[in-house]
Amino acid sequence: MLGNVLVPLDGSELAEQVLAPVEALARGLGAPVTLVHAIETPPLPSSLERAHRRTFDQMVDKELSRAEAYLQSILERLRPQGLTVSYQVLIGTPPEAIASYAQSHGVELVAMCTHGRSGLERWLMGSVADKVLRVLISPLLLLRPREGRGPTSFAIQKLLVPLDGSELAEQALPVAEHLSRTLDVPLLLLRSVPTLTFAFSDPYPYGGAEFSAEVWEAMEKEAEEYLATVTKGLQQKGLKVETSAPRGDPGMHITDLAGKTRGSLVVMSTHGRSGLGRWVLGSVADKVVRSSGSPVLLVRSEGGAP
Repeated sequence: MLGNVLVPLDGSELAEQVLAPVEALARGLGAPVTLVHAIETPPLPSSLERAHRRTFDQMVDKELSRAEAYLQSILERLRPQGLTVSYQVLIGTPPEAIASYAQSHGVELVAMCTHGRSGLERWLMGSVADKVLRVLISPLLLLRPREGRGPTSFAIQKLLVPLDGSELAEQALPVAEHLSRTLDVPLLLLRSVPTLTFAFSDPYPYGGAEFSAEVWEAMEKEAEEYLATVTKGLQQKGLKVETSAPRGDPGMHITDLAGKTRGSLVVMSTHGRSGLGRWVLGSVADKVVRSSGSPVLLVRSEGGAP
């Protein structure tokens, strides 16, 4: 589980910001790292003259040499950190080339930034990263980079695991357990209690403030009991576990906790209670990746493709 790491890079400092959490994970797991860069070449018309085809091939060869030199420079930066690193230049559109390489080489974790060379325009969630997630079977570590130079080092100190009470969301737990045990860091389980606002109701629907408070208190109690059950099972495995059951929007609370928790790594399923409707990338997970600034490890849950 998470025995090797694939890191797509596009040559930009923004995309390279994922290297800090990758170093921490790979070192803690003893996992080899493969750096990849994808070169996308347009299809050539069959009527193109041979001389022009030769010129095009020379352009591609030059780009291949540049890509190899770039990846070699990153390799030389990482190896002194005690990591086992290799690199590969891929030909093809980035999402398909990355996913194909990951699947054919048994990659267990892909780590990448949500955007790279062209700022928010190229690797924006919903583009390369989102397409990779949709075809990838293995977990995907995503980081929204900061404008300007980001942190060059990162130490994982706590794993934040959002849960919603569903089996789909709980499919992130085995990965979180493995990381907690291997890296010797505690788990923080989060179960948000949602609040509702009805457009055509009085300020306190269904019988006034007392009844509303009773409903929320019952929901909070259910959340706390659920977390206590999950915590007990994890503690019996020798893991350190903390819990939090705040009231409000899940994405907001995950982001807030991640921001306040130094060295936090969020580990979550791509969708949960309502299947594609709730935790599909573009909802809670997307909000967390876009807003938290912390690395987010997405585990593709079984029971429906993203």
